[in-house]
This record gives sequence, structure tokens and C-alpha cells, in this order.
Amino acid sequence: MTLKIRNIVAFMALAIISSGCALPRAVAPADDWIKSASQSSINVVPITMASGTRDQQIRSFTRTFTAEQDATEALTAGDELYVVLVEGGGPELASIPTGRLDVTISISEDGTIAVPFAGTIPAAGRSLRDVERSLREALTGKLVDPQASVAIENQARGSISVIAPTGGVIQLDRYGARLSDALAATSLGDQRADSLHVTVARDEVVETVRLSDILSDPANDIVLRDGDRVSIQAQFRHATVLGAANQQGRIEILEETYSLMDLLGDARGLNDALARPQSLFLIPASSANTSQPQIILIDMTSVDDMIAASAYMVSDGDTLIVPNAEYVAFQKVLSVLSGATGAATAASASGN
Repeated sequence: MTLKIRNIVAFMALAIISSGCALPRAVAPADDWIKSASQSSINVVPITMASGTRDQQIRSFTRTFTAEQDATEALTAGDELYVVLVEGGGPELASIPTGRLDVTISISEDGTIAVPFAGTIPAAGRSLRDVERSLREALTGKLVDPQASVAIENQARGSISVIAPTGGVIQLDRYGARLSDALAATSLGDQRADSLHVTVARDEVVETVRLSDILSDPANDIVLRDGDRVSIQAQFRHATVLGAANQQGRIEILEETYSLMDLLGDARGLNDALARPQSLFLIPASSANTSQPQIILIDMTSVDDMIAASAYMVSDGDTLIVPNAEYVAFQKVLSVLSGATGAATAASASGN
């Protein structure tokens, strides 16, 4: 081998070694992923329309909070009620001489009120309408054609604590307060509704619902009780894209219904020079806590898979893997060889 050829070969080897360290790397080829999964307890399943429309359902408060959806809040011990009893039948038949009795009654510590002719009626924790209904039932058979109405005369002092996302605690008067009143009293800044979570703590029960679900479902505008604690916190969601995409890393999920195609769009699509579009892998975050994890396989050359990917809702913590095509490594070597050959030839020519 002549000195000239030896110089070219040595220069090419040095170029390949040094360039190999700097070559852009994606993840392993798709076949390696499938082979590795087959040797473990992980199932690789093709994406379908039934694979996941997760995270689209409206989340709601349970009956613990929604049972008291009256126009007024639940009564509590210490409230003063203005009670009106009306009796029909005329003076000769009525037990109430004037046919009407007006009385102010306080709810006792045991949560009841003592009403003339009716006796003891449960009141604390109930709505005015419920108390009226029980009062009419208790008066049946004791008064002629009885009618009853109940209103709040004076409310016992109480408050609802609201912790805003910007910090600080706000106190609301208890009477008539709904969750929307608590939200209106806070400064939410420029936070998106789908990134804010509202937590209500009542006694030992704590439940959390997204602000977007509260705004879209009137049933979630619950009646608040004295002593309730409301906190509003921002909770951002992210998905991760790795491999031969044009943008790798953590990508924030900006919409409530964020599909796999949205994730690919925010990753600026696949890298044409590196990716194998027939074999994308989605690792759902929920699979980490199952005895038999699943990886979802997506073929972006298939129309059916693309439609299914548009319907698949990405969850917080999901990871999308875009593997290398099998021939990419060979193409990299050819690219380096081509560049090294040109550089070596130039170097040899300059040496002459």
C-alpha cells in the first residue's frame, strides 16, 4: 500500500471514530423494541379506535357534596328561622285562632327546631325546602289544611376558607355560598381552566375536580357548608417524546382533549432521515402500575392507525418512542465515509 493510500485510510478511520461520537442518536431500531418486549412480560398491541379515549369524561363531585343542591345552603345549629304556619277551615275549626302563626325559632345544638303543633323537626344539615316539607307532614292531622313556610331570619356566624393559586386565604360568608362564589372571589390570573384543579375538603372527605369540568357541568357548582375548605392549584400535564422526532423532550399538554396526533404535531413530526414511521411505540403512564404492562404500536403509514391516533387521548406521563429505521446506522456510516473520503483526498492533494 502506498504512503498516499495509507494516509487516506488513516484519515478516514480517524474521521469515522471522531464523527461517530457526534452523530445524532435516536433510540434503538423498532425490531429491537419488539424483540425485547417479547422476552419480557410486556405486551405490544396495535393501536385501535378502542385503545384509548381516556381523560375525556367530565369528572364530578360525589353525592357527599352534590346531595344539597337546593337554592339555599344547608342549615346549621345556631341559625334563626322565621316560621309561618297557616291553617284553613275558618275560625270555628282552626286550632290557630287567627289562622296564622308567625314565630322565630333557633336551631338547637342537637340540630332540631321545636315548632308549635308540629313538635321537634330535624333542621341542621338540611335545606329550607326539606324543613318545610317535614313541617307540613308533621302538621297533617293536627291542623286543618296546614301550610308552612320557613326562611332564614339570622344566620349563625361561620366562614369558608378559599386558598387561591396566587397564595393567600380568603374568607367567605357561609350563607348562600356556592363553589362559583369561592372561585369568583379569588384571583386566577391567566391560568387555563384545564390546568387548574379545585379541591373541596369537608370534614374527613376531600375531593378534587378540574376547573374546566366545574364550568361545563352546573352540578359541580356545589353548595358550600360552614367550615368547608376550598383550594385551587395549578397542575400541569406533560408527555415525553424520545427518538427520531424533530423535537424530543417533555411537551406540555395544553388542551383537555389532547390526542396522540396533537403530541406528534407539537413534536414537529417525524424526522424523515431517521424515523421508521411503521413502528412508533406509546408507553402509557398507567402501564407502570399494572402486572402486565402494555406498549401500543402505531403504524403512521396506515390510515386506520392515523385515525386511531387522532382519537387516542394522551395522559399525563405518557411516553412516545420513535425508533430508528434499521438502515439509518448504515446511512450514517456512508455519510461519514463520504465526508472522510473527501477530506482525506483533499489532505493528500495538499500534501503533494
